[in-house]
Amino acid sequence: MRLFFLYIICMMMFSLPATYNWVYAENTTSYKAYEVKAALLIKFIDFVKWPGESFSHEPDTFVLGILGYDVFEGIFDQFINKKIDHRHFKVQKFYNINEIRQVQILFISESEMECLPEILEKIREKHVLTVADTKGAAKEGVIINFIEKKGRIGFEINVDAKKQTKLHISSHLLRLAEIVSNKGNPR
Repeated sequence: MRLFFLYIICMMMFSLPATYNWVYAENTTSYKAYEVKAALLIKFIDFVKWPGESFSHEPDTFVLGILGYDVFEGIFDQFINKKIDHRHFKVQKFYNINEIRQVQILFISESEMECLPEILEKIREKHVLTVADTKGAAKEGVIINFIEKKGRIGFEINVDAKKQTKLHISSHLLRLAEIVSNKGNPR
């Protein structure tokens, strides 16, 4: 129920001007902060369009994959088998890159950042929205990375990484983000 209220707050956040796009969290590594990040992840679904081929394995299921340590610790449980974007929501946990199957969103835990180039190569042609919460992850090729400033949670979007997929990210979401490019490609 608590995540539902955070979801409502995120809905309101996405309807405000870009100057109000940061969500307050007392400690950005706390459980509460991950509730905010989970609500944002769910809300991102409304602002991203995946090509039909992204759903070829399970056409009526939307899969969020978590690679590595699960920092969300069951926060998504209340959404499992609920319909999101007209599809049943499912969470799959992976502990190494060889386990990754078809997912629409892949949250890459900080514990897996040393393998990031291999991870991104493995899913490169699968049109997956990659998300992390590790400093510098967007510049290394993750599409959306949660960031913290002065106790508030926001996110950055790597437009170069997004261009390598067939994903369409709404201009509304882009306006709320800090835009970054791949490392070595100044913006």
